[in-house]
Amino acid sequence: MVELVENGKTGLIVPPGDPAPLAEAITKYARDPLMRKQHGASARERLLASFSFAQMADQTVAMYRSLIA
Repeated sequence: MVELVENGKTGLIVPPGDPAPLAEAITKYARDPLMRKQHGASARERLLASFSFAQMADQTVAMYRSLIA
């Protein structure tokens, strides 16, 4: 399964339940417009390549076929 967020490329992943790293990530984005733009563009590219309707439909069909077999 492909994940949309790739840490440092399409976004920043922080541990759940820990506000300090979340605050750090938000601060990084607030201070670095180039990083925001690069991560946003990379995430959009990844989304269009990996999460199209056709791909999701194909993956759903494949899952049902594997369950039937």
